[in-house]
Amino acid sequence: MNPARFAVKQTVLMHLLFVVGMAAGVFVLMDMNVDVFPNISFAQAKINTVWRGASADDIEDLVTRRIEEEIEEIGGIDRIVSHSQKDLSLIDVKFKENLSDAEFDRYFNDLRAALERVPNLPDAAERPQIKKQTINEVYPLLQVIVTTDREDGEELERPMRSVAKELRRRLMAVNGVLRVSDFPIRKRELLIDVDPDRARQHGLTLADVHRAVTEAHVNLPGGNIDSAEGELNVRSAGQLRGAREMALLM
Repeated sequence: MNPARFAVKQTVLMHLLFVVGMAAGVFVLMDMNVDVFPNISFAQAKINTVWRGASADDIEDLVTRRIEEEIEEIGGIDRIVSHSQKDLSLIDVKFKENLSDAEFDRYFNDLRAALERVPNLPDAAERPQIKKQTINEVYPLLQVIVTTDREDGEELERPMRSVAKELRRRLMAVNGVLRVSDFPIRKRELLIDVDPDRARQHGLTLADVHRAVTEAHVNLPGGNIDSAEGELNVRSAGQLRGAREMALLM
């Protein structure tokens, strides 16, 4: 029998099936979990390595390339994209899209293990940090923006930074909040104006000034000391916290 003709003749049955279908749809919709930004993996990993005070060329030669050489044979990798800049090595590892979740986890663990085997990284460089790239890393659930329409925005930078930090503290205190990124809050910078004549009188060059500031503003591990209370960590903690301390250094 023609389906259309059967549907026309059996109107009661068709109406009943329509109502049953609608009820089933409403029931499924009410019971369905909805996540605005589900934690979807992009089959991608990010490797960050910090080496404070190093130039981009040193980062490229002594960190980025050595990591790439160690991880390039890991299975499942589609491509490796790296970027070296002052103080930081950034490496994006893209895995093949047809990998199952179990395969991706296995290759990611292989990648993590390979990072532990990277040879001859500089002693001053921090250990490479690896994490999976998920949708939460790319699209934040909520953005709070602090702005000003006043022309003297530069003078308001410090109070605006304080407002942003206070917002961050309050958001982190909200139950269920995992992470709050205060980006792109501009980092505070100090401009050092060197008088060429006075520097020449003291036999100083711009390189000498740069070296003095760099060596004073650094934190370095100094090893361990055994004591009656146990093992103590020794660290050289030097950090310039403002223009006054920098002036005393000069």
